[in-house]
Amino acid sequence: MTRRLVMGAWGMMLGLAAVGCRFPARNCVPPNLSMSYLRDVDAPDGQFPMVNPDLFHSLQLTLEREQADTVVPNRSPQNYLALTGGGVFGAFTVGVLCGWSDSGKRPQFDVVTGISTGALIATYAFLGPKYDSQLRDYYSNYGSRDVYRPRRKLSILWSDSVVSSEPLRQKIDAACTPELLAEVAAAHQTGRRLYIGTTNLDTRKLVIWDMGAIASSGRPEARALYRDVVLASCSVPAFFPPVRIEVEINGQRYEELHVDGGATTAVFFQPFMLQLDRGNIRSRAGSNLYVIDAGKIFADPKCVEQRILKIAGTTLRAMLYSGSRNDLFRLYTLALITGLNYHLAAVPQDFPMDLDSLNFDPKKMRRLYDEGYRQGYSGKEWHTRLDNIGIDEDILPRSGTRFQAWPGSERSR
Repeated sequence: MTRRLVMGAWGMMLGLAAVGCRFPARNCVPPNLSMSYLRDVDAPDGQFPMVNPDLFHSLQLTLEREQADTVVPNRSPQNYLALTGGGVFGAFTVGVLCGWSDSGKRPQFDVVTGISTGALIATYAFLGPKYDSQLRDYYSNYGSRDVYRPRRKLSILWSDSVVSSEPLRQKIDAACTPELLAEVAAAHQTGRRLYIGTTNLDTRKLVIWDMGAIASSGRPEARALYRDVVLASCSVPAFFPPVRIEVEINGQRYEELHVDGGATTAVFFQPFMLQLDRGNIRSRAGSNLYVIDAGKIFADPKCVEQRILKIAGTTLRAMLYSGSRNDLFRLYTLALITGLNYHLAAVPQDFPMDLDSLNFDPKKMRRLYDEGYRQGYSGKEWHTRLDNIGIDEDILPRSGTRFQAWPGSERSR
């Protein structure tokens, strides 16, 4: 009887969530206006002046002047690449890399970091353009069934995920050959570094894995660990099952649960990766930090239905986009302080995109790839200042509810 009551309660809750209550239709603000800077009609003139749009550029010039007397060793500039997560939007990242290669201007990267779908791409980006065709095949021809297998609906209630990641596990296992790991190990021996991020569910913290050190360790479990780290980094929590990774602490063996690195950060690049000279924070000045964001900087505005699942999903999406911008801001700040040249590629705000990040639709992924390829080949659309794309988010307080949209001030500019 108890089991029947529990199942009945679950059915009622799911039914209510699916049906929801009926609310009057809203007259929503059109997307083109909601993404504009709004001038507060009720605010006294000059009360809320816009922040100087050149604020970050002024800060950069100030830092350069203050550091003008710093002794910088005569070093060749290095090139760093940081890849975000984004599921199927990784097709954009692959397009940027392939277009960049075909332009003849893609550098060899001294450090590569990857999160989530960026973790799947990172090894190939690290090893160079010869793997472009393989990446292009992964993000152009694979469908959802090549990545995951749905579970039976009823079994989800007592499972650790909505789908099985076995198809993806098999593909990662086939890709992580001994020969591939040998290439990573050889690059590691020259001083280049490859890092992948996962989230430790038990500690709720980001874990950074040195993939070159793993590949060159010579330990019998190295290949399995390499594969597990890549799989864990792109295992979206609750959708994919977490990956068990065995660790040893003080001689005692334990198991950790690892999932998508995107649960704790959208993109990462740590100061230690620069290997700065002691006492000279700008000893790598003039090097380049390239960040490829597999997605848009701001979520597309959309009128939200007053239903619990819609509201919850939209709220989560807002949190993810905000967290991603904060991570981009942090990397930009690191570049300003250390004298790195910052370059950011992202899907344009006006690019039509109605693709779910876990719906592997080859046709729509191809459109993303083509856009990325166009940007990578031209090399003219890297953002070098975050204020150019609204990352600074100058949020002015409202005095009332009457506004005028500032012409030409849309976030998509």
